[in-house]
Amino acid sequence: MKKNSKKTNGGPEDIAHRPFTQKELDAMGPWMRGIEGLPIEVQAAVRALDEARKAGRPRVAKPKERMTLRLDQDVAAALRAKGKGWQTQLNAFLRAAMNEHRL
Repeated sequence: MKKNSKKTNGGPEDIAHRPFTQKELDAMGPWMRGIEGLPIEVQAAVRALDEARKAGRPRVAKPKERMTLRLDQDVAAALRAKGKGWQTQLNAFLRAAMNEHRL
């Protein structure tokens, strides 16, 4: 017999799909309402920790530009055959050609 997927059994998965009631929010304490009620020094410390936890690489002054380039199949195959880092090698080759005024 096929189970009706719309019927719920009141388990923990049901709680995740509904908003909290005011009673539940009150029971969680002030931390659930944000850091505005905390002393200024604590707010600053929390914000500093939050900034320190941001994922990803640091921003660079001159980020590289993403672009789409259409190449002949044999050229693309030769570049990929160079293995890992072929994009960096191609960038260095183009930079050298640019500096020699060949571009």
